[in-house]
Amino acid sequence: MKRISALLLVLVMTAALLCGCEYKGGSVTLAPSDTSAVSEENSAAELSGTASSDIFDTDSSVLKTLTETSWYNSEDISQEWIFSDDGTLSVNGKSSEYSLRQTLLEGQSLVIDGKAYSFYIWYDGSMTLYGRDERIELYSAESDEYKRIVGEKRASEECSELLDRYPDSDGWMQYKDFGDIPFLADADYIEKSLNEGAFVVNTPEELASAVWAVNTVSEGYFAIVLEADIDLSGYEWAPMGWNGGAQNHPFNGAFLGSGHTIKNMTINSSDTDVGFIGWETFCYAGDVTFDGASVCGGCNVGVVSGQAIGGVYEGITIINSTVDGSTAGSMLGWDANTSKKNCSADVVVNGEKFEFLSYNEKAKSEIVIDDPVEITIDEQTHEVTRPEVEGYYNLGWMVFYNGEQVLHRNAENELSYTYFLTSPGYYEIYLTAYVEGQYVPISNTVSYTIE
Repeated sequence: MKRISALLLVLVMTAALLCGCEYKGGSVTLAPSDTSAVSEENSAAELSGTASSDIFDTDSSVLKTLTETSWYNSEDISQEWIFSDDGTLSVNGKSSEYSLRQTLLEGQSLVIDGKAYSFYIWYDGSMTLYGRDERIELYSAESDEYKRIVGEKRASEECSELLDRYPDSDGWMQYKDFGDIPFLADADYIEKSLNEGAFVVNTPEELASAVWAVNTVSEGYFAIVLEADIDLSGYEWAPMGWNGGAQNHPFNGAFLGSGHTIKNMTINSSDTDVGFIGWETFCYAGDVTFDGASVCGGCNVGVVSGQAIGGVYEGITIINSTVDGSTAGSMLGWDANTSKKNCSADVVVNGEKFEFLSYNEKAKSEIVIDDPVEITIDEQTHEVTRPEVEGYYNLGWMVFYNGEQVLHRNAENELSYTYFLTSPGYYEIYLTAYVEGQYVPISNTVSYTIE
């Protein structure tokens, strides 16, 4: 039995790691399906010298976790489980007796009306009960998943016109936190804006309508123009642009702030790609101020964009704002091949002042190149030459024209390269490689000017 229990523990912990979950507590033993089986396990435990017993200590951390909140069945979210510290379980008003039982390997099982379950409480606020012939998934009333399901149910009841005319066919509300967006969005305004080719925004409701359209409508390009300052106080906001559903919905349009300010934006989520723009591919965002933003996410988190791929950001100012999450930055979380012009960010990231505009900028600044490569340039032809390089991977030519990146070209099989553009201006070229998860310069920079 000990060998079986130990094996089950390994399997459970491995599964948790593969799923990205953290294990908080509960039984690690096989669960008998009736009280006779419990007695047999107790006997086996006593023979092995590891006693099993009922425990009901009010100082038990597991007991506190069980009783500190209501739990809801994932299969029927209206089914409420309430564990009282006197050993009573109420399921939608029907009472049962339960106890926690100390078992082999000092784990615990949950016994409900004589039927024993192995159980696992996860840090995401869910609990899984395993009986011999059943599996029950419960969500804490405090969990993000419970709140999302309740919100989705409420939206289906209160936003029927919006969902009928612009349905969430690809599962945004199923996979992502959506805050108050569906309750603010207006189907008539969405139709008008799509017909006119732009969302001209003066209110939180109109901005939410633009978010709904980006996240649910299949058309690819969206233009959003602010015509007034927008105060989002009191609203739970949600990112614009996402992936992971039946069809991806990146924001690859243009957001024009027109010199206005978005105030007091609050996003609380455990999702990846979290910011005003969640996930973008080659968008433009500019001429806007974010004041008092509070953005909390799982991975890839920033005030303006969570994951930014190829976007152009210009004239953006962020003040009095906070960001929390992993792979988090001030203006942008994870970014690649983006352009950032005349942008500034006064943002505290994970409790500390952040001196960079993106997570990647900070990560790159911490990488030290111990063996730099020397490249040369022919002053007449502007041909750049590199030596054979060892120890670096994914070599690339990086070209800047008048201070702006214009090319990142694969250089694995090129010992020399001449940039094709001959317009007047100032050119800079260096060699990059993929080091510690970032593309960073590994050579000196050569330059030339065309009059």
